Amino acid sequence: GKNYVVQDGDIINFRFNV
Repeated sequence: GKNYVVQDGDIINFRFNV
């Protein structure tokens, strides 16, 4: 699948779409 990073201020969320 695809993986992408969403950065919100000092918080970085790693989301994995399969």
